[in-house]
Amino acid sequence: MSAPGMPGKRPFGSTLLGRSLLIAGAVLTALLCLEIGARIVAALDRNYLDELVSGRHVRRAGEELTLADLLRVVANPRIVYALQPGARGTFRGAPATINSYGIRDAERPVEKRPGVFRIVGLGDSHMFGWGVPREETFLTQLESLVERTRPGGVEVWNLAVPGYNTVQEVQTFAETRDELDADAVILNWVANDMDLPNFLQESPSVWSLRKSFLREVVRRRRARRKGRHPMPLGLVAVEQDPKTGRYRPPPADVPERFRPLAGTENMLAALDRLGQLAKERGITPVLLLNWDDYAGRLAGRSRDVLPAWVRQLARRCASNGYVVVDPQDRITDYLLRHRLGNQALWVTPTDSHTSALRHRLVAEELVDSLGATGILPRR
Repeated sequence: MSAPGMPGKRPFGSTLLGRSLLIAGAVLTALLCLEIGARIVAALDRNYLDELVSGRHVRRAGEELTLADLLRVVANPRIVYALQPGARGTFRGAPATINSYGIRDAERPVEKRPGVFRIVGLGDSHMFGWGVPREETFLTQLESLVERTRPGGVEVWNLAVPGYNTVQEVQTFAETRDELDADAVILNWVANDMDLPNFLQESPSVWSLRKSFLREVVRRRRARRKGRHPMPLGLVAVEQDPKTGRYRPPPADVPERFRPLAGTENMLAALDRLGQLAKERGITPVLLLNWDDYAGRLAGRSRDVLPAWVRQLARRCASNGYVVVDPQDRITDYLLRHRLGNQALWVTPTDSHTSALRHRLVAEELVDSLGATGILPRR
């Protein structure tokens, strides 16, 4: 008991230091709980190839398909997986049918009819038509537009598979080149074509203390607010070398068996290989620069949506015999004329996959560019 007239001993939380320590403790406890929650979410994530295809089944026609329903594992280590023949239903809100050849299309005879000009498309989910009907994809619209001037004389085969990068696309062409007997091949190049598909990354260890999963969640939310489309939680993209500007796979996060698929050097080697494969058979290779970020040009901050290193890549391909198609002027003019923002090119406000509008504009640019160079058959 304190002496009369003397102040008593105040509780710990009533002092400034005590209140500060209590608040700090509460904040740390809350952050710890959020970190644990983020790790639980990562542990429940099944966006990895081995788990996607385990127990896979083809659902009944008309049902909503998952990515697992669309994929099958293949033996070739430079392809890894492909579309599942016979899969049929709705995928990402759009009808999706995979034919017996393993592409998103109606049934077609593999043998090319005399007089037919055949185009083969190589790409990922953008060319595949993520979230849009097949009839609205730019390759299907390309075929329809050319058919108006030469009915029955053009076929466009869409070999795109969600998640593919350049190495996988070129290997797919190498295995089908002679069988499909194409006259032209279009490679749809996007900004992450030197990266691995998200589900080829190894599952992150939720017990590791080397990284914060909560920090990843915050980073992703900030990226989405800025209009970017971040990687799935816990996954890492290939890293950019600050000295050379080239991309290299981070050794700790990329499985050894998948390293030949990732990085700038592997991507460039695949582009060179495609040029050579096409040249050997008299096939015209086309590089389609399908960029999705037009915000800077729409705001007047830049005159070119493509970074300098992409322009360098395009010049390299042109010197190797590619026809380079860049739809940015057509797309920019349309957006400005109709007072539309960058997200009009996205399938949803939070998903930067190609929208139906962008598919149509890209198809029109392909028709004009390939027609001007004399590649497409005339009437």
